[in-house]
Amino acid sequence: MSAAPETKSESETKSESETKSEIEIEAVAEAVAVSESEAPTPALPVVHVMTGLPASGKTTAARALQERSGGRMRRVNLDDLRSMLDVPDPGRERSYKHEQTVLDIQDAAVGAAVEGGFDVVVDNTHLTSHIPKRLKAAVAGRATFVVHDFTDVPLEECLRRDAARERQVGEEIIRILADKHAKARRGGWRLTAEWLNDQPDVTPYVADPALPTAVMCDIDGTLALTGDRNPYDFSRCGIDALNVPVRDALDSFRRADGDVIVLLSGRGEEHREPTEAWLREHEVPYDELWMRPAGDTRRDDIVKAELFNEHVRGRYAIRVSLDDRDRVVAIWRRMGLATWQVNYGDF
Repeated sequence: MSAAPETKSESETKSESETKSEIEIEAVAEAVAVSESEAPTPALPVVHVMTGLPASGKTTAARALQERSGGRMRRVNLDDLRSMLDVPDPGRERSYKHEQTVLDIQDAAVGAAVEGGFDVVVDNTHLTSHIPKRLKAAVAGRATFVVHDFTDVPLEECLRRDAARERQVGEEIIRILADKHAKARRGGWRLTAEWLNDQPDVTPYVADPALPTAVMCDIDGTLALTGDRNPYDFSRCGIDALNVPVRDALDSFRRADGDVIVLLSGRGEEHREPTEAWLREHEVPYDELWMRPAGDTRRDDIVKAELFNEHVRGRYAIRVSLDDRDRVVAIWRRMGLATWQVNYGDF
């Protein structure tokens, strides 16, 4: 008769599971440490985004990363913000208004940290695209995203860990989140660094002192104030107001040092005639106007990067670029261009 297979006690199984969790967290920390030691210092802050079910190890790993950062990393977590802003009450569901406040604070915290030059770790579940889309908008190209994926931690293991901790999420909610993640995956979405870092590649720009000096300037929202006009209805661009300080700045650059004034616009080439008429009417000094090719519906940052590479890079030593839109400002700064952001541009 063959011997009965040995069975592991509950304590042995729990010990092995906890050891596996510790190994996973250590692996994340070691991978980050290796990448940081081997790679050159990044030009942009890094936003570490965790993804996984509750109790998969995200927050423990996030705190380990923050501890290793030497004070250069900020941690943001929606559950912590929720508990900070309101006293949990099992008999009262969170209101939509309360949740929007929490989300707005998260976005502002991430954006402010990045703007201040800090790395960030965000350890929400991020099992669907809703919150990651907000993070992309909050960062607006001013940081590089890194994803730490804990979605391979089994559902049953997460349920066991959650049941053993003081602040429980609960089996019902964890199963709902797992179902939502599975649905998102079936729909073709998965959180990856490539998806988060959806930015055009850039070649660093170093001004050649042998070239003529120039200043670049955007039109809509920078030189021209659209007011109540639909920003995509260029048939009415003639009613735009002039941003006088910006025009005066361009005039000063030209008068003081003879700088070439280059206008780069996201408007389509088909709107050149009314655009030039508006520039003449408001006596805007400029030497060149480069516009989006007719029919090109790609994002502003992609189009303007191409216009810069085709018509400006290699021809001028750019002193400064004036723009308003966050993602365009971000791409100029990624290139190394000095950039003045003249208006709020989170759109």
